[in-house]
Amino acid sequence: MAEKRGHTVKLLNPFPIEKSLEVELNGKWYRTISKDFRSWTGKRRIAIGYDEQGNAIHEEYNGPIFQEGTNKTI
Repeated sequence: MAEKRGHTVKLLNPFPIEKSLEVELNGKWYRTISKDFRSWTGKRRIAIGYDEQGNAIHEEYNGPIFQEGTNKTI
C-alpha cells in the first residue's frame, strides 16, 4: 500500500479563519483565504465586526508569517 505524499501536516492558523481575512496589494485591500493570508508578507487585516452604518471594522494583523504550505515561520 502506498504512503500518503504531499501536504499531510495540519496547517496552523493563529487567527480566526471564520472572519474576513484581507491583504493589501498596490494600495487596495483584497479578501483572501487563510492559506494565502498566513503566508502574505505585506499588510494583513481582519474584519472584527461592523459599525452602526454597516461598515466593517478592521484590525491590523501582526502575527507570524509562515512559508507557504508549511508551519515554518519566516
